[in-house]
Amino acid sequence: MFSLGWSGGEQRGNAPTQSLIAGTSGRLTQGDAQLVYRFVTGISGPACSGGDGSSRDNAVVINATSSIAGVRAEYDWLEARFGKKGETWKQKSQILAGDESGPYDVFAIELGNGSERTVYFDIGAFFGRV
Repeated sequence: MFSLGWSGGEQRGNAPTQSLIAGTSGRLTQGDAQLVYRFVTGISGPACSGGDGSSRDNAVVINATSSIAGVRAEYDWLEARFGKKGETWKQKSQILAGDESGPYDVFAIELGNGSERTVYFDIGAFFGRV
């Protein structure tokens, strides 16, 4: 059994594909592992792009074509920026918002020092997909 083991998609190098290779006892080549990763997650490049998440105009764009990979990418992005959920920050709320430009997930989080942040994710690539 293996895990995709990604943290922020392919932003952190080849961790996801290395996990796939290890999980198959080396039977997959790097190229094969990348194809499997792309097929399973719907992500062919960086999991996240765009802005810093501080507003809709600066939303973090999630580049996934499935909800499973997209939601995971949101939490991976939050943990990469703010640390481990439950240790250095906690989630206050998550709402689905949208306008003519498409759907957004809006997270309200509280950092360890008591300050609050609102983070916007553009989820148009995966919204409504399994």
